[in-house]
Amino acid sequence: MLCLLFLNLFFLKTANAEICCKCTNQEDPKSTICIKFLAADKDCPLLPGKSTNPQVKKLTCTESLNTNTSCKAVAGGGLCIQGPTDETVYSTATTSGSVLGTKTVEPVAAPKLGIQIPGLQFATQLIVQEGYLEIPFLSQYISAVYNYMVGIVAIVAAIMIVYGGFLYIVGSSGAKVQQGKTIIVDAVMGLLLVLGAYIILSTINPDLINFQPQRVAFIEPIYTKVPEIEYSALLNTAAKSSGYTPNPQIAGAFKKHPGGTLVSKPTPGSTVDQRISVASNDLKQIIKDIGTVVNLDPCVIEAIIMTETGGNPALIGHDENSGRARAKFLKSGVKYSGATFGPSDLKVYNDDKKVTAVPPNYGLDWRFSHGIGLGQCTIFPKGGVPNYCEGQDKSPGIKYGTKCFTVPIAMTMEGSIECMVELLKIKQKEISGIGYLKAISSPCNIFCYWLGTCKKDPTCMDPKFAGKKMKVYNDCKKR
Repeated sequence: MLCLLFLNLFFLKTANAEICCKCTNQEDPKSTICIKFLAADKDCPLLPGKSTNPQVKKLTCTESLNTNTSCKAVAGGGLCIQGPTDETVYSTATTSGSVLGTKTVEPVAAPKLGIQIPGLQFATQLIVQEGYLEIPFLSQYISAVYNYMVGIVAIVAAIMIVYGGFLYIVGSSGAKVQQGKTIIVDAVMGLLLVLGAYIILSTINPDLINFQPQRVAFIEPIYTKVPEIEYSALLNTAAKSSGYTPNPQIAGAFKKHPGGTLVSKPTPGSTVDQRISVASNDLKQIIKDIGTVVNLDPCVIEAIIMTETGGNPALIGHDENSGRARAKFLKSGVKYSGATFGPSDLKVYNDDKKVTAVPPNYGLDWRFSHGIGLGQCTIFPKGGVPNYCEGQDKSPGIKYGTKCFTVPIAMTMEGSIECMVELLKIKQKEISGIGYLKAISSPCNIFCYWLGTCKKDPTCMDPKFAGKKMKVYNDCKKR
């Protein structure tokens, strides 16, 4: 009976064992990290010492949190800066991404199981550490299945011990009594084997039970600075053959501030500003003037430009080096040059970084979208969006309002800003119909919707998402 009591207590502890501990990292003590693991409520302070995860050992944990109210991400009304995260797959990260050189990124989608495992909750964030993306889904699944199976074994063992005890007590013959004994012994031995396997594996090597996330090489987004002579050629192309007439209000703001750098003489008769750079302070004043005449908050325009390119108009963002386009590029197995590579060669880059002044492709791989110029006006591949358009020289473009913003046009200062202004106007109209954003301040509303991060960063506080733009906006407002 003592054995039965012990097993019953063990089973109760196992069945109700998942708790959420409130932890902090010494490098970011004001941030609450939520760690879920199997233990009693009072075990939270002991978690760092008990854990085999070296990242958890660096934490300081106090009391347990209510899983229904507090053990949720901050964006969801809880206290967790990261997670809640399972103890076995936790990796140090903060909102700033500065601790231990790591940062978090949103996964494309968590796995959807045909058969749900009780207690299994996949991570809501992925970790980038030391150039690798850590994907914890498989390790979380294996850990959850193991815990679930141990629970089933404990239940079956308890039932068999009770049944064996019943036969032992009420058996009318020696055979029944002996059968009861055998059932009890077999149930206990089976339970000991299951639990003993865990102890044996942990003794041999803790990594055998501490399932680690999968790691794949992570590629940061790449921006290419176009050589000045080619940039100038693109501007000349825009002035001569693209038929671009700048918005007179935007062009007028540029003419009010004559400073800047030219690499060649302006094209005679051109209405396009052909400077390849403008001093940061002058550019901010130009943006202020533009915001006034187009009836948009100039600090919103400044925040987007300064966080996208730092005010450098000679940048082209290669979307095939980040995000979903990166996965599509790797799956294709073919570079822009036609060279092939293997599906496992995760470190391969596209080879369209040598931008040329030759239309219509300009040396860019148009299987993917590209951010062009000062405000990174995004031009999509043909058929990628309904408002795809082409210029007179067949250059790919994006149509906002009545104008087609092609590559050479978006490389001009007025063209890039005008493209952004037109898109901002469209975004503002779309935002006005979204109910769940009504409580958010207008600039934050624009930034999170601009980036598509409203669910991840609804208050624009996370510097990985809209928070970066919000900081520039607030600094602009102080001037």
